[in-house]
Amino acid sequence: MGILQFLTAEWIAVLALRWTLIVVFVGFAIAKLPKSEGAGFADYVRQPPVLRWGPRLLGARLFSIAVALAELAVAALLFLGTFSATLGFLGAWAAVAVLSITLSMLLFTDRWQEQNGFPFLGEGAEFLIKDAAIAAAAYMLAVHESARLLAG
Repeated sequence: MGILQFLTAEWIAVLALRWTLIVVFVGFAIAKLPKSEGAGFADYVRQPPVLRWGPRLLGARLFSIAVALAELAVAALLFLGTFSATLGFLGAWAAVAVLSITLSMLLFTDRWQEQNGFPFLGEGAEFLIKDAAIAAAAYMLAVHESARLLAG
């Protein structure tokens, strides 16, 4: 039977989920690499306590690059998780952690629409909402990878 035994609906769904997350994390990283992005990224992370130390300690550009490298590492772990349950477990839970940190930025944003105020997110914060769906996808993969690791 060979490869056909792997072509179950669950296997295809997990593969799609994994590759979608890989593309998302590579995209997140690429967006932070241009020189022009350092200051913009530093502006986004100036309030959340989990991240505000970064630009102060490393400078805006270097912190942006460091976060991009961390996101590329998550993407690499997700990719390697195709072949290793342990690396898949680490990558999926790292994705959940990164997205949880990103979502925590909503708690500290001052980017409400000027004319409407809370709860209407304005420019620079509405992009965070999509991360809730991406975090749910990462969590689903993390649950799958946890079961895969426990199954041996």
